[in-house]
Order: sequence, then C-alpha cells, then structure tokens
Amino acid sequence: MENETKITTVSSVAKKLLSILLAIIMLFSITASIDLSAYAETSGDYEYWLHDDETIGISKYLGSASDLVVPSTINGKKVTSIDFAFPGNTKLVSIKLPDSVTSITSQSFQYCTNLKSISFGKSLEEIGWISFIECTSLTNLIFPDNLKTIGSAAFASCVSLKSINFSDKSKLKYLYDEAFADCKKLSDVKIPSNVEFIGMGTFSGCESLKSITIPKKTIGINSYAFNGCKNLSSIFIKNPNCHIYGCSADDTNYDGSATISSTATIYGYKNSTAQKYATKYNRKFVAVDGYNCSKNNHCYINTVTGKSCIICGQCSHTWNSGKITKAATCTATGIKTYTCTNCGETKTETIKATGHSYKTTVTQATTSKNGSSVTKCTKCGTVSKNTAIAYPKTVTLSATAYTYDGKAKKPTVTVKDNAGKTIAASNYTVAYSNNTNVGTATVKVTFKGNYSGSFSKTFKINPKNTSISSVSALYKGFTVKYAKQATQTTGYQVQYSTSSNFSNAKTVTVNKNSTVVKNVTGLTAKKKYYVRIRTYKTVGKTNYYSAWSGAKNVTTSSYPTSIALSSTSYTYDGKVKKPSVTVKHGSTKIASKYYTVSYSSGRKNVGTYTVTIKFKKPYSGTVKKTFKINPKNTSISGLTAQSKAFTVKLKKYTTQTTGYQIQYSTSSNFSNAKTVTIKNTTTSKKVTGLTGNKKYYVRIRTYKTVGKTNYYSGWSGAKTITTKK
Repeated sequence: MENETKITTVSSVAKKLLSILLAIIMLFSITASIDLSAYAETSGDYEYWLHDDETIGISKYLGSASDLVVPSTINGKKVTSIDFAFPGNTKLVSIKLPDSVTSITSQSFQYCTNLKSISFGKSLEEIGWISFIECTSLTNLIFPDNLKTIGSAAFASCVSLKSINFSDKSKLKYLYDEAFADCKKLSDVKIPSNVEFIGMGTFSGCESLKSITIPKKTIGINSYAFNGCKNLSSIFIKNPNCHIYGCSADDTNYDGSATISSTATIYGYKNSTAQKYATKYNRKFVAVDGYNCSKNNHCYINTVTGKSCIICGQCSHTWNSGKITKAATCTATGIKTYTCTNCGETKTETIKATGHSYKTTVTQATTSKNGSSVTKCTKCGTVSKNTAIAYPKTVTLSATAYTYDGKAKKPTVTVKDNAGKTIAASNYTVAYSNNTNVGTATVKVTFKGNYSGSFSKTFKINPKNTSISSVSALYKGFTVKYAKQATQTTGYQVQYSTSSNFSNAKTVTVNKNSTVVKNVTGLTAKKKYYVRIRTYKTVGKTNYYSAWSGAKNVTTSSYPTSIALSSTSYTYDGKVKKPSVTVKHGSTKIASKYYTVSYSSGRKNVGTYTVTIKFKKPYSGTVKKTFKINPKNTSISGLTAQSKAFTVKLKKYTTQTTGYQIQYSTSSNFSNAKTVTIKNTTTSKKVTGLTGNKKYYVRIRTYKTVGKTNYYSGWSGAKTITTKK
C-alpha cells in the first residue's frame, strides 16, 4: 500500500492574508503604472520592447478586439513574452497566445473582468505574480506541459474559475503564495506530480474545494495553504516527510494555527510533520502506520480489529443505492439512508428541501391598461410574487427631423411606462417606413412579451440645404448666386431683410431646382440688405424645407452695376488708348444718354489711366474704372554655355522701358525659378553660380518703372542651355 498522509478537515479558522497581499499589489501597481511608453516601439495594435536576444516582449495592446489572436512575430522578430500588456482591458473576452511565448510577466492581464478563456502557447514556462488577478469571468484553465512556475496571486479572486487542468507530463514545480486564493467556485484541482512546493495561502478561500491530493514529490506546504476552504473534507499527503510550514512542532517562524481547524482529525504516520502539528496545536491525531491492513472483498480490513479501515486512505465502504427514510417537502429537508454491503454499517444523507416549483403567469399590459405577473408554486400554491406591469405610456424618438443624404434614417426609440420607467427594447420590435427620401417617415413600435398593442410615431426628412456663392449689387436690387441642389429638391426660397435677424423679411420662391441665379429688384437704392437661402421639396401637397443658409449682406446701388471697359490692358505702341464703355442693368444695355464718360490725360505711355462714368437721372452716382498700358516685350537673341554659367544676349528695346528681367529654372514650367534684373542699356548678361552640366530653361521680359510701380511686358518664349562642367 502506498505511503500517504491523509488530513481530513472539518472547517478552517485561519486568518486571511489577502488584505496584506493586496496592499503589496497596490504598492507595486503604482510603480508599474509609470508611463514608459516613450521607450517602447509600436507596430499596428502593439507596443513592444526589444529584449537583449532580439526577441520581443509585448508591453501594451492598443486595439479594441474582444477575441484576440496574438501574433508569433512582429516586424520579423519572435514574440517571447507578454509584459504588462492588457491590465484592466474590459473589452477582451478571449485570447490565444502563440507557441513562441515563454513568459507572462506580472500584472499582464489583471482586472480583465470579461476575459472568459485563454489559450496558452505550448512553450510557456512562467506565469508572473498577480498576472490574472480578478479576471472574474475565467471558468476553466488548461496549462501547457512546459509551465514551471505560477506566481503569487496569479489567479487570485478569479471567482468564476471552476477547474484547473494539468497533464501527467506537466513540469510545474512551484505554486507560489495565494496563486488561486479566493477562487470561490474552484472545485476541480489536480496538483501535478512534479510540484515540490505549495506556497502560503495558495488555495485559501476556495470554498467549493472538497478534496485534494498532495503528490509524493511535494516536500513543503506553507501556512494557510487551505485557509477558508470551508467545504474541504480531506487532504491526502502522499509524502510522509512533507514539511507543513508554520504547522510543524519544530517551526516557530510562522503562526500556523489557522491552517487546519481546531475540530479537524489528522491522520498520518508516527513522527511525521502531521503528528508534530497535531501535538503543537492540540489537534486530535490518529496514527495509521500501526495497522496491518489487508484487502478483502474490495475493502481494506484491519486484521487486529476486524473492522473496515477507511483511515488508510486506500479503501472505503461499498454503499448500496440507499433508501429514503424521510421525504423532503417544499420547505423541509428529508433523509436518505445508505447501508454498506460489506459490513452493514449505515450512513445518512440529508435530502435538500425540494423547494417550491414556481410558475409565472403573465397578463399582458396593453397600451392603456396595466398587466400583471403572478408567480405561484404548482405544488403547494404559495404565491411568491405578484407584480403589476405598468402599461406603455410614451414613445419618444431620438430625433424628429433629419436632412436628406440618401441613407435610411432610423431614430432610436425610448418607451416609458405610466410610472415613468423605461421599458427594455427586448419587449418590442421597431419597424420604419418611408424613411429614406424627403417627406414624413413612420416608426411603428409593436409590443411583445409582457406587453401587447402598438404605437406609431412620425419624423421628417428635409431636403439638403444649399449655400450662397455670392451676392452682388444691382440698381435698386441685387443678384444672388447659389450652389445647385437638384436631388430631392423642387426649388429654392431666397429671403431678404434690412435687419440682420430677418425681422419683416420677404421671401422669393424659385420653383425650378435648375435655376442657380436670382435677380431681386424694386428695392431701395443705397440700402443694406441681408440675404439667405434654403431649398424646398414638395411631396403631395406638403412642402419640406431645409435649414436656412448662412446670411450674406449687400448694399443696393443707385446706378447700374454692370459697367465694363472694352479692354483693361494694352501694350505700348505710342498711340493714345481709349477703351469704350458698356453699361447694363441686368442683361439690358443702358443708353449712353444716361451717363457721361471722361478719360485721364496721357493715355499713350506705360502706366495706369482712369475712365470716369458719371450717371444722369433717373440714376445717380459716379463710377471710376482703370486700364493699364504695359511696355513692349523683347526676345532672347542668343545663349552661350560656360562652366557653371551661361551668357544671355537679348534684343535691345529702350523706348518706354526701364530694364529687363531674365528668369531661369531647371523646370520647363519655371517652378522655383530665379530672376535677374538688368538695365535697358545692357544687351547681354552672364549668369553664374549654377550647376555644371545642367540643363536650364531661360526667358526674358521688359519692365517700366512709373513712380513706385513696375509695369511688365509678357514673357518671351523660353530657350534652353546646358552648362559646362
């Protein structure tokens, strides 16, 4: 028979060390939260460090995926560690780590409260301290065989965790302090055979843990390892020399009195640490190594007493299927009695009260009358709940007006009952109609579940607005130009007022969507008007309007505003220039009898000259227009290449000319061109400081200085030259 020590625990009274651990965690978390991102590199959704061996440690996840597969390489380098990458990530639901990862360092997944599953890579060797603390949605863990250590509080407070799984080939040697502390649902635990040490409080607070076996290779169990495991009925310690730290008679460094409760019976070998613990802390101890047990009919029998020997940890009674000796009711427990087929010994089992079998009957609330929900036991008639269901009273939409954009509009719906509480969307369906084009759309809310009936609400889709391009003055009016908006638009409305708040405004309707210019006349001359515009769409007999555009202002003219010269630019030829004048009112030409035209003197030489138009009744006012006379141009007569330079020869032209401008560039469109200015007496110019063996484009023009203003001819045609080295 295999040498084992068995400790059967009735209850645990040890002090919890979790509060101390959490204080330490907070201290280290402050240090860990220092922003070191400035020293990290970024690739896609990951920040990472480069280790000395040129492998990568992921230090921060920048994405928002809920189901994440971590890459095995980043920028061609192997990912070998997860370093504080996901703390507090509540979006993460599942994650798969690559086989390349060998370590998960401390705090990497702490407080990932929605993380339900994680797939560890087969090369993982280390899980750092508090790396998964308070991952409250984890339910099952399967660890790879290469894993060697699980750090302190690594999975502490994973309150949904039910099982942890290791294969028989697991290399795990150490379970550090509080590794699975306060995993309240943890019931399925098989400690791997290679584990040598179980840390302080490793399984403390695991309320669902009922039994556990400590392997032969385990040489130490630290204090409070199973503290607070109130349903733990037995601990099998296969190594009789396993040291129970804080519990053995020769260890006074720790107070181990809380590790095993005072009512526990400890089974173990003589002079083992289990007996020393019992002696030191006044526990009941039963020695098992004094029995001579033999197997008989699949049950170990003590040859001295002749009775079944269950304390050896190798045998148990063979119980029959049992008989109910007291039936359970809805509220009272019952009793079931079992008999051992080997020795006739009996044991009883409490049958839980059956509990009420409730059925809920719902009377639906209508759109005007309350309903009800009655929960009643089908076995005894007890009513546990009678709740009124308040009827739906109001339906509101998140928006009642939209602007047309070609997309279906679906405002969200909020339904409240007659008590003012919001009814969940699961209790109704929402259907939309006529909700794309301009017009009135309908939302129909149809109730279900605890409610019946329906409501309908409407909202508007208005045409897209337009904007004013320009507003220009007319004689006692203005011309407004605006952007064309033909889609889902019948026409436009132009509104104008002498007030910026558009009080007493007047509106002009343009009933064609293709018209983009409107003249408004019959207004007061020399008066400031504010102008704005909107679109409209006629659906049936209803007009739908866009929002008003931003306003522009214009001051009406006292004279026709279309006044043009036959030319505004001339080239000097020694002759007097006299451009003709054309005056229009809108598109109508105004006769010259309504105005006089006069010209400034000296309209022969290079310069700027004025034309004065003075209006007569019924018009008034004076308008001045100007035109220019520019110098005559010249041309390049020759180009000569030189070392990092070239010489330009030009056709001399001195009449009404102050000088010349030579422009050169390595680009045919003269981008980034440079300009050289010379006097009109010069007929050649050497341009130096250029790049050798480089092609240049060259052109020339004349200029005349009048007062402080320069007047320029047009540029000559361009010529090319390639410099010498």
